[in-house]
Amino acid sequence: MVRDLLTFPTWERYTVLSHAIAQLSVRDRRQIFQLLRMADNPTPDLLFPAHGFTLSEFAVWHVLGDAGRKVVAPPPR
Repeated sequence: MVRDLLTFPTWERYTVLSHAIAQLSVRDRRQIFQLLRMADNPTPDLLFPAHGFTLSEFAVWHVLGDAGRKVVAPPPR
């Protein structure tokens, strides 16, 4: 049985990528979403050079990273 194992360089890349996306400010995330709304036909290979990742990488890590977050409602007045 042939099995593709995750190599250390690949693991390290994904670790750095997930940390970079998790550390984005709300302003940066909103700017990325604004750029996507303005784009005519964004492709998964769209590169964000200021951040060093592509649209597909951002989408995957944004969904995975925000899945564990819970929105805390403000206390009632």
